[in-house]
Amino acid sequence: MNISIFAEGAKTTADAEEASIAKDYFHGLFEPVSNLEQEISKYAETELHILSDEYGYLTGEMPIQEITSENASFEESRKEFANAIVSAGRTADIIVVLLSASTFKDTVGSRWDDILSTAQENTIWCFGASKGALDAIDIPALESGVKDIIIYQRAGVAPIGRETRTQLLNIVRERN
Repeated sequence: MNISIFAEGAKTTADAEEASIAKDYFHGLFEPVSNLEQEISKYAETELHILSDEYGYLTGEMPIQEITSENASFEESRKEFANAIVSAGRTADIIVVLLSASTFKDTVGSRWDDILSTAQENTIWCFGASKGALDAIDIPALESGVKDIIIYQRAGVAPIGRETRTQLLNIVRERN
């Protein structure tokens, strides 16, 4: 089973000497995502995708020495990140998207038609975003073409709630 997780980096980071890869570099609001990825990786192959204001589009396994603020422009990074979400719909069994409202609209919202056309029938999608961001996409259109959708309507800064996290982990365990 292959699971792709899409999230934003955090302003709070480790010292470069403390972390060897990108997923260990970000702290703060990124820690719930990191913990979720760590738990899921016990049951399935995971791919963590990170969009950072400072460093652009990163993968969780990217070595720290390759991370620089001179990566592609943020606009280009956001496009690559959105393309990765669309691609995950073709290849992953479970796709987890945990983003702030503006990033959700700029990536998922802007590519919604592509996501709908590439999402595979047996996939499970988990979205964590604000009500306004979620209302901007046609979730019933995706529901009719995939196995299941899990929604976490963010009301604060937490990228995923406890109940949603538990529900997602139960699905991963069951499918394993």
